[in-house]
Amino acid sequence: MPARLSLTDAQRTALMALPETEDAFVQHYSLSEDDCDTVARCRTPETRLAFALQLCVLRHPGRVLRHAEVIPFSLLAFIAEQIGVSPDAITGFARRRPTLYEHLAALRARFGFQDLTRPNRERLHAWLAPLALRNIDGLSVITALLEEMRRQRMIIPGVTVVERLAARAMDAADQLVIQSLAKGLSADQVTRLEALLSDKVHRRQSRLSWLREPPGSVRTRGFHAILDRLDLVRGIGLSTVTAPTEWAARLERMAREGKRLSAQTFQQMTAPRRRALLVATVRELEVDLTDAALAMFDGFVGRAWRRSEKRGAERTASLEQAGKERLDRLAYALDAGAVAHHDGKDAHAALIAMQSWEELALSAQQLRQLLRPEPADLIANLDPDYAVFRHIGPRLLARFTFEGAPFVRPLLTALDQLRDLAAHPRRSVPATAPITFVSRRWRRHVVVDGKGFNRRFYELCVFFELRDRLRAGDVWVQGSRQY
Repeated sequence: MPARLSLTDAQRTALMALPETEDAFVQHYSLSEDDCDTVARCRTPETRLAFALQLCVLRHPGRVLRHAEVIPFSLLAFIAEQIGVSPDAITGFARRRPTLYEHLAALRARFGFQDLTRPNRERLHAWLAPLALRNIDGLSVITALLEEMRRQRMIIPGVTVVERLAARAMDAADQLVIQSLAKGLSADQVTRLEALLSDKVHRRQSRLSWLREPPGSVRTRGFHAILDRLDLVRGIGLSTVTAPTEWAARLERMAREGKRLSAQTFQQMTAPRRRALLVATVRELEVDLTDAALAMFDGFVGRAWRRSEKRGAERTASLEQAGKERLDRLAYALDAGAVAHHDGKDAHAALIAMQSWEELALSAQQLRQLLRPEPADLIANLDPDYAVFRHIGPRLLARFTFEGAPFVRPLLTALDQLRDLAAHPRRSVPATAPITFVSRRWRRHVVVDGKGFNRRFYELCVFFELRDRLRAGDVWVQGSRQY
């Protein structure tokens, strides 16, 4: 067990410092009528002020006044005014050290202040146990423990003692989580977890290291590699290992630690700690891999749109270039006709010799396209990318469970239809397949002759709509953090 938590000297000083603001004085050092009556029993002004000051400091921050401690004048004045003495009276008390112990004894007897005895320590440890399970921030735990000690009127001997109490509770929480996770594993789960450390993907890489590889760029091979790792993680079967929600922060910290450690470091741990860390790490890796796969799917959709836009731009540029060439040839033909007419020759024959009437009609058509260009049909340009989604779609739908708001139910039904169609590449989309989610710009590509479906564009529409609903949060995925 660590001797104490890692607080800085500044944090330790702040935890046990005297208040400095008037609001804090009012909150912590306002004396009741009963307090003032008790203080008034002291014989001299200096002992009354010292007694009242010690009472206030015992209440907050909960400790005994230190020998020769410098007390802010504003604090002295605030207390002195309530008991009707001068703040300067404290100078007359500074030479009477034995009276300090007499005051402490009287305060214990009158107000119930108690020392941090062994029974009190055990009582605090029991109170702190559930808090330590929920919290991994040492400063927060110590702050809460100090507040509880003040509430129970326990005299705080020093912040380092409180640190050790908090460290003991947090270490006990760690051990409880470790033992619970390790004992909750079946023999098969233990074997599969240990294999992550012993089995090699190749000579120098363990399976655990392979699982932690970054997803890489948007490629079908990379997408399948992510799903291969996800299949391995899910095959361990850790979904049966349950953990209370109050362990979430501690499990997250264990997972961060596990992601940094090598297989050799894991193997040097005790069996319960190693297995518990592997459980936390693998559960977190499953979430990471799920998000990575869905993010790459998002990337496939975005890349397909960019490619469609590029194809449209290239087609427009090609039409413009062809139109310019056609216009140039038409100009030469008109020049020839004009010259023949000027020379008294047959202008019609000269014009036809340069371009036939069919070519002239084609030139007129292309020039009209240049003058009134049609907007690019981005959805039609997506057709070449269908092969990508045909390649990744079946595994995407097979590996993830999509859920959503009621208004996206038709889309979720369409996803179920695509799951059924995945094994039958030549089968048509059923006539009963939902289309209410299909927008107007997609409909003319999806619906053929007002009745049948174009399967390629139906699948593309479903996947593109799925990406949009995932981004909007209308559809979510089990086991994902980002989606």
